[in-house]
Amino acid sequence: MTDSHNLEDTQPRRIALPPEDEPPSSGCGNTLLIGTVALALLFMFVAVVGLAGLAGWRDGGIARQTQRAVALLGTLEGQLTLAANDLANQQYALARGRCQYILEQQPFNRGAAECLSTAQAGLLATATPTPAPPTATPTAPPQAPTPTLASGAFTPEELFARGQEALRRSDWESAMSWLEALRALDGTFRRREVEDMLVTVYQALGNQYRFEGRLSEMVVVIEKALKIRALPDTDWQFTINATKLYLSARGYLDAGNYALAAQVFATLMEIAPNYLNTRELACRAFASAADSANQARFCR
Repeated sequence: MTDSHNLEDTQPRRIALPPEDEPPSSGCGNTLLIGTVALALLFMFVAVVGLAGLAGWRDGGIARQTQRAVALLGTLEGQLTLAANDLANQQYALARGRCQYILEQQPFNRGAAECLSTAQAGLLATATPTPAPPTATPTAPPQAPTPTLASGAFTPEELFARGQEALRRSDWESAMSWLEALRALDGTFRRREVEDMLVTVYQALGNQYRFEGRLSEMVVVIEKALKIRALPDTDWQFTINATKLYLSARGYLDAGNYALAAQVFATLMEIAPNYLNTRELACRAFASAADSANQARFCR
């Protein structure tokens, strides 16, 4: 018994191990949470970038609108000053054109309304009938005076014929007067032909005024042409925009408003730095306004 018992004690025995921990559950829940957080962060990023872009676009739009308003104001002020000079020199037709342009942009401009009234009165006062040809004998009955443009006694046919004749002679200003009177009397009379003639006249006058340095008058006649139709294959639209900025900036500079002059000249330097003496005047404006940034940028 003793030996048998001892043998059993020496036999290897199976040791019971504690149960292993169960493996962790699947990570689907953690992946979903991470994905949700990532999407939320991405949405926040896109929203921030979008709001920043919107703010930049809005601020840029406001700045552009301000620049256009400043440029237009300067142009209108310059036109009104030139119109006053035209009235003083009895250039009533030119004054009328300028004042009509101002009123199209600012219908309640009292100075322009008074200017237009004065110009029209001056045209009526200075209009004289074309003398009748001499009669064969002094006892012949007097001839009735030829109707004048100011009298309004012309028929559309007569106005058209006179406009055609002036156009044939390259008398651009007379042609403009006759044809504009025709449009005012009857805008439907041979409309397409009249518009074609006027566009030709306006562009010819625009070139003449540009050559003579009469920039404000150039702007007026070319904008009249552009109201009739676009002028493809020409640089008129660019030239008019540059001229408006130039006149506004130069006016502010002459008036000693250096801050506004620098602001408008900076815009002009972006699009037409070599227009007339823009660079010279712009650098003077930047220096006077202590605008070192634009001075360093454009006046090296």
